[in-house]
Amino acid sequence: MRKILHRFNMVEIVLAIGVVAIGVTGVMALLPPSLNANRDVAADAFAEEAMSKMVALINFDYSGMNIPNTKPNTNSLGSLGESTNDYNNNIKDWKIFKYSTNGVFMLSNSDASSQVQALVWQEQVTDLFLGQTDNYVSVPNTNAVRIFVETSWPINAAYENRQKRLEVIDFFN
Repeated sequence: MRKILHRFNMVEIVLAIGVVAIGVTGVMALLPPSLNANRDVAADAFAEEAMSKMVALINFDYSGMNIPNTKPNTNSLGSLGESTNDYNNNIKDWKIFKYSTNGVFMLSNSDASSQVQALVWQEQVTDLFLGQTDNYVSVPNTNAVRIFVETSWPINAAYENRQKRLEVIDFFN
């Protein structure tokens, strides 16, 4: 007598396909959040690098930048038009444009695939703590200045809908 080999029956095949379908569906459900997280991490890294380039530019050309004493108006950021100055020769592999509105800049990498808008303004340092007198003092602008650099992206979105980072730097003479 010959032994007959039994193959998988139809019920077992349907169950196996169902298990594979549930597994593939679970993996596919994780794909969009992971792609969004990857995009956000890349944008954050670019914004941090743009912030450091803006700080380098401030160190390089503080007197020529004409930094305002208040935060630039954010209502008109969408209609700035063309930029007026290109500081490209000062920062390697970056294009930094200054708009006619004081304190508004656009930073772009060399191939323009990533762009960030930066708002720059300054204030007087009014909260310098002196340990000897146990109080806070104001420092004249000739001796110290507090610079605010706010980067936001994507620049084609409305200002309210952008992601933003703020860095505050105190410069002392």
